[in-house]
Amino acid sequence: MADPAAKLDAACDLLRRLPPANLEENLARICELCPDVADDVLGAVDTPLFLITDPDANRPFVGSAFNRDGDYYRSPFSNAYFSREGAPMDGAEASDALLPPPALRTLEEHAQMMFDEYAFQYFGAAVCSVFAWETADSVEEGFAVAVLIHKTAAESADHDISGGFWDSIHVFNVSIADGEATYALTATVMLDLATSEETGLRVAGSISKQQTASHRLGSVRGRAPHEEHVMAMGRALEE
Repeated sequence: MADPAAKLDAACDLLRRLPPANLEENLARICELCPDVADDVLGAVDTPLFLITDPDANRPFVGSAFNRDGDYYRSPFSNAYFSREGAPMDGAEASDALLPPPALRTLEEHAQMMFDEYAFQYFGAAVCSVFAWETADSVEEGFAVAVLIHKTAAESADHDISGGFWDSIHVFNVSIADGEATYALTATVMLDLATSEETGLRVAGSISKQQTASHRLGSVRGRAPHEEHVMAMGRALEE
């Protein structure tokens, strides 16, 4: 029997080589073939992003594992949960839904505003969503932030494109000690682009990179801690 670690590496390597558009289907097949490493595979692989409309804010937001609670997804705009079809979570479930504490919600809202502008400048008509959650006993000790950008490639006869998407998934694990914040960033880009049936060309793939940056809190005069965090994450993301 193959070593579980080897099976996990092989499964992840295979999924990286297959078209992202078919990732969920291929992921289900691999989990069926290797049930002993299914949980590890699911935790190690990023799946393509998708859009949900927040009817309260009348804006689309990104759905992913980072804002999911059961069959519902939290909107960064209204802070409420909706199904893929846009139906709100019912009262009983909503009362127990996972929500960020006030300090993280403030950071999340500020980051949403800043990274919205970043996405517009770099990607044009793209949808950006930012989500934050607790990873330590208090926000002063650490937290995590996901910056998700989804851009759909519209059909274009001029450029011989029949459709596709670009997903950028940036996850920051932030740890804070002795007034210094360390930002461990894992960035994943997924691309799937198809030309017309006549040309029959498809370009697809994904790549992930990691880097670490640090910032001394309080070193920027006149900035609140949440603003300093967003500034530091913005610099790390652009690098």
